[in-house]
Amino acid sequence: KGNTCYANAILQILSTIPSFWCQRYSESGSISPLARSLYLNLSLLKQKSSAIDPSNFLTALQNVISRKSNRPFDVNTQQDVPEILQYLVDELKGTSVIADDIICSSLTTTTTCMVCFSECKEETKHDMIRLDLSISIRSSFEIFLSSKNFIGENGSFCNMCSTLQDSERTIRISNCGSILIFHLIRYVDFNGKISKDNRKVNIFSENLTVPVKVDDVVTLNKSFKLRATINHSGTLNAGHYWAF
Repeated sequence: KGNTCYANAILQILSTIPSFWCQRYSESGSISPLARSLYLNLSLLKQKSSAIDPSNFLTALQNVISRKSNRPFDVNTQQDVPEILQYLVDELKGTSVIADDIICSSLTTTTTCMVCFSECKEETKHDMIRLDLSISIRSSFEIFLSSKNFIGENGSFCNMCSTLQDSERTIRISNCGSILIFHLIRYVDFNGKISKDNRKVNIFSENLTVPVKVDDVVTLNKSFKLRATINHSGTLNAGHYWAF
């Protein structure tokens, strides 16, 4: 229905993980029009072999984003999938007391001063984990968890030294649910010009093992299997989203 491939692709991939979107009944309170239309469309996708009309979902999506962003949102225009998907995840999390535990990951970032060796830790929650592009999802994830050095003007402020110092930064996962969403970063800024990295990524690898470190002591390994991908063909200014 016009330039709504981004919404179609999102509906297709969400239909593969009913353990998340079926949680709308976890609370007895009222359900929003967007959550209701999302549930209806996903249910139809699971039941029908013929095409469905997502008009009610698109209208509800337009109303929610217009209200939350405080600006008119035209559903029939090119959109960024991660941004739209986050709106839907927030909506689903608002209807269920357990949805956050299913999809949210807690990341602990440790920054170590390379002069006094003091550590600064920060824990953040993410519904989607952004990964730099590599030859495979496994490789991208390993790069994400690897230690990185920040030198000179790229260093970090050390509270002990009271100045900018060279530092080492590591990320560990302290908690994650049963669903992981990765956002592979394909659009990069080269000297003020944004371009798309069209390298192919191997997705047909074995299950992804995620180390979850509990209380800095015990590491538990959780295994994840790829269920779906949203892909983009084209450029920054013109293209098409499709689901696999």
